[in-house]
Amino acid sequence: MGATKELTIMISEERRDILMALLGQIGFEGFWEEPDRFTAYIGEEQYQKKVVQDILNQQGITGDQVRVNILSNRNWNKSWESNFPPVEVDSYVQIVADFHHPKSGFEHTIHITPKMSFGTGHHETTRLMIQMMQSVSMNKKQVLDMGCGTGVLGILAAKEGASQVCAIDIDEWSCQNTLENSARNSLDNLRVLKGGREVIPTVEFQIILANINLNVLLADMSVYAEHLAPGGLLLLSGFRPQDEPEILACAHREQLVDLRKSSQGDWMTILFQR
Repeated sequence: MGATKELTIMISEERRDILMALLGQIGFEGFWEEPDRFTAYIGEEQYQKKVVQDILNQQGITGDQVRVNILSNRNWNKSWESNFPPVEVDSYVQIVADFHHPKSGFEHTIHITPKMSFGTGHHETTRLMIQMMQSVSMNKKQVLDMGCGTGVLGILAAKEGASQVCAIDIDEWSCQNTLENSARNSLDNLRVLKGGREVIPTVEFQIILANINLNVLLADMSVYAEHLAPGGLLLLSGFRPQDEPEILACAHREQLVDLRKSSQGDWMTILFQR
């Protein structure tokens, strides 16, 4: 196998999702996240230095934040697989890729293609959402998954018996990957739309899942409330505990009542009801 480029970028968790998506669109196929950085992999023959530099410039990444290595004659895919353990959330959900061997004893097994690690369940926010979903009945409910990423949360809702799941993301890669992962899990009740709040169907949802970021959650809270059926549930994550007062104030203005909350590491999730 030919040489591989290893691109390490020092960047905070809040800023990396868009950058990872842009790199994925130009051929980077493996990503590994750490608290203060992430590493991306691409075959040396596919590496386009100018295109990569343009993306980094566009995102405000300076030279001292980037390290590029060449991994000669190394099977980077095996290295990536060794760094991508299956995700296990209690005995409720396991998230596995093709190269994993699913275990018995889990209520749900979700199969994904881990081309990018955000949305795979490794991040605290995804795990928090999954844990919160465990206490919510999805059976025969209309579910909206905003900022679907790889589609893990929407797929779980469908496996939990949702009558219909609408998954939305502004990123083309995320939409395509959600469709791919939906097919891998043999689902026929998950619809994917590209865009933001403007593409939400004009129906009332019994459950809305939104694992995005603080600014989007605050800006779109009124839209979530508008599309939530009376008595419906809104699960939010992607914000930190210090942001809780701002989230609560915004939700309360929309007549949303907080029912339950939990945190893990530096992240938090809250369950609301209309």
